[in-house]
Order: sequence, then structure tokens, then C-alpha cells
Amino acid sequence: MIGRFPGLDSKLPGALVLERRPGPDDLPAERAPDVIPGCARLFVTASTLVNGTVDDLLALARPTAEITLVGPGTPMCPGLARLGISRLAGFVATDPEACLKSVMEGAGARAFRRHGRAVVRQLSS
Repeated sequence: MIGRFPGLDSKLPGALVLERRPGPDDLPAERAPDVIPGCARLFVTASTLVNGTVDDLLALARPTAEITLVGPGTPMCPGLARLGISRLAGFVATDPEACLKSVMEGAGARAFRRHGRAVVRQLSS
């Protein structure tokens, strides 16, 4: 798992987590070259698109790895399959106005969740 998420331990017990600011149970991001090549399944936070690390992280994955891009900022773009991503797990606003208002008021993902729904999209390469 690239990036820690709230509730991760209950959803994926025992998952190895690579984190830029590692907590007590996390591995530092610098360990990615040691860990990612051995992963059969890799979950990557969508924030890697923004911080510029997604290309390097995906390059470390083996060709057969099942890669999921995850988080509320995940673009639901089928073209991401070209990067080797097999699944997108993100958020789609069902009430964009209310969602925008919440975000403008500084709300986090938990607060604007009531204005949309979680979506998982399987991609074909």
C-alpha cells in the first residue's frame, strides 16, 4: 500500500504501508524499490499523481501486479490502464454544488462523502 488511509488496518490487516511520513507501523517511502517488485497487489494513493511520484512507483511494479489507484482524488479515467493500473477506486459527486461548498469550507473527505458515492471501476488494458 502506497500511503496510509484511515481504517486501513481493519480493511487490509497486515498490509505493508509505504509512507512519506511513516507512522510506527509504516515503512519509509525510500523502501519502495525493496518492497514494490515483490507485490502481487499494489494499492497506490491518488495523491501520487499530484506529488509526482506515480511514474516511479508504477515502474517498480512487476508486469503481472494488480494495481489499484485509490482515494477520493482518483480520476475515473480509463486511459490510466496504459500505466498498468487495473482498477480505480475513488469518489463521484452526486451533488456537485454541495460537494464544492463543503470543500470550499475546508471539509475533508469524510465530510463531503454525504454528497457523493464511492466508485470502483475495473479497467481493461
